[in-house]
Amino acid sequence: MRCDICEQEGVEITHMDEVHGEGDDMYVIRNIPVYSCPHCHEEYLASETIDELERLLLHHATLAEQKCIGVIDFIPAARPLAGVS
Repeated sequence: MRCDICEQEGVEITHMDEVHGEGDDMYVIRNIPVYSCPHCHEEYLASETIDELERLLLHHATLAEQKCIGVIDFIPAARPLAGVS
């Protein structure tokens, strides 16, 4: 497959996850197909994928499956972790 950016052959389809929302209204869209070029290192979405993402975002409240996930708050480098060097 040819890259839309650099026009070289070799584009592969990979998958990514995206986190949307914030606080108690946070959700993850998993396995989004992404075109990835090994030559120019660009990654981009097909227009059909963007359309589907927009639909999923619009209806996320009725489509999302509830799962419990761990959440880690970022700790600035100025505050070292106890026991970690």
